Amino acid sequence: MNDNKIIKVSVIVPIYNTEKYLNKCLDSIISQKLSNIEIILINNNSQDNSLKIAQSYADKNHQIHIINLEHNVGASIARNLGIKKATGKYIGFVDSDDWILEDMYLKMFDLIEETNSDFITCSAKKYIDGDYNMTIHNHITDILKAGLKQTNTRAVTCSIVKGGWCWKYLINRKFLINNRIYFPEKNMVLEDAVFSFFLFHYANSFDVIHDKLYVYRVRSQSTIQLFYRKNKQQDEIFYHCDLLKKMLINKGIFNKYEKEYGVIVGIYTFIILNKLKGVVSKIRYLNKYIYINKNLPFLELTLDELKLYRITKKSYRVYRASKSSSVNLYIYYFGRSILKKIKQWFFPLLVLYIVIVLFSKL
Repeated sequence: MNDNKIIKVSVIVPIYNTEKYLNKCLDSIISQKLSNIEIILINNNSQDNSLKIAQSYADKNHQIHIINLEHNVGASIARNLGIKKATGKYIGFVDSDDWILEDMYLKMFDLIEETNSDFITCSAKKYIDGDYNMTIHNHITDILKAGLKQTNTRAVTCSIVKGGWCWKYLINRKFLINNRIYFPEKNMVLEDAVFSFFLFHYANSFDVIHDKLYVYRVRSQSTIQLFYRKNKQQDEIFYHCDLLKKMLINKGIFNKYEKEYGVIVGIYTFIILNKLKGVVSKIRYLNKYIYINKNLPFLELTLDELKLYRITKKSYRVYRASKSSSVNLYIYYFGRSILKKIKQWFFPLLVLYIVIVLFSKL
């Protein structure tokens, strides 16, 4: 086949109500320096003008294909439909409210062709209120610095705990299809992390570009931001962890990752716990955590490993306390809160006491 007709990269873009941002997103993909790119747009029954905007681009660009869905099936199913429709040698993902630098796929394509890796990743920037100089830390850089060029269980743990955003990858399509790696199609907010988990599990090798080639827009109404503000988030995080466990069991690899799974549950738990309001909610949440965590083996991590995975010492101390006894966990967690309150109010109360005593003697 003529090289000019071979699709090098299929870019998959799920769309849902992003009319404000879609033009910038599509312009950045169309303007890529790499030739022979196909763009697959999956419209998730948008209720705004997103479909109209997408169609206007498709009318002018033969490389753009639209899948229009009558119901909002979620980002995971939309991406899976894109994977199945893709014809490119490699697959990339872009969220419809983000954008990419013009040389992103050229640099990534050249590297993955050179190294013959199963997938590669790049770094990114956050865009918040006009400021896009906030770098998103690429944890895979830490793994490579530690000399872990090949995948292993610790690398997998790192990928899922610290956020395996799918948009930072360029992946060999045959590698995805042959290993049946798809996004979980249950209602799952952390689908990117689960997808990354299986990328690492099946890959023989991976590589990284340190350049910040992707711009991630932080929106107050995005799916993940809405998730963290929901009152039922403490129930959902365990639902998601349970889904991951079932997927690991179904693939016959849960025993291999049992300890790592325990750390995943612990880290996600205490990220959410710190956002909860009220003692009753926190006690209810801790009880659920103790129940799901009690039969999981303890994973001992060194200080260097904590640094590698960017896990805070505080989170890990809470995890250790949970593995010794539920009483220790309550003492550690609520004890710290009480001590913090005492420190906060001790000096003001002391000053107030001194003032009262002095006035009483006048």
